[in-house]
Amino acid sequence: MTMGPGRIWGTFDLSRQDEADEVIRALTAMKAFLKPNDEEAAN
Repeated sequence: MTMGPGRIWGTFDLSRQDEADEVIRALTAMKAFLKPNDEEAAN
């Protein structure tokens, strides 16, 4: 898995729990760097 500006590249085998957990951790880490959009900020 490779992370870049606004992107995650890789092949994921989500049939295995440890692989799925790794993807979830990467997405959670990446989300910390995203700017909220106007719609989310309004909620």
